[in-house]
Amino acid sequence: MIPMSELFPNMPEPQETWEQKARVYIRNNPEIIQKMANEALYFKRHGVKRGMKYIADNYRYAPIKSAKSTNDDDEKYTWNNNYTTYVGDYLMEHYAELSGYFPTRRRSPKTRKVLA
Repeated sequence: MIPMSELFPNMPEPQETWEQKARVYIRNNPEIIQKMANEALYFKRHGVKRGMKYIADNYRYAPIKSAKSTNDDDEKYTWNNNYTTYVGDYLMEHYAELSGYFPTRRRSPKTRKVLA
């Protein structure tokens, strides 16, 4: 079988999907994910309904060490809006108390994979 790169030499390399980028973010920033989970749990326990976007926006401008950073002093703003839905899914899957807490939109089963 001929590799696709030989058949189409000008074709760009496949890019990571937002889901893949979110997985990397979750894996490399467990302290931020834990803070988001704690905040969501706090709201739920106090009967306050909040969406994942509300919680994520609290971390938008907080300096977070970049997953790709090699220098301890190198802090970057790494939160991307496109991670929000995947982190929300992750929290609802991994924290039983948050199961079904965040409002979600319909997505096809193919795109609604839970992050491991």
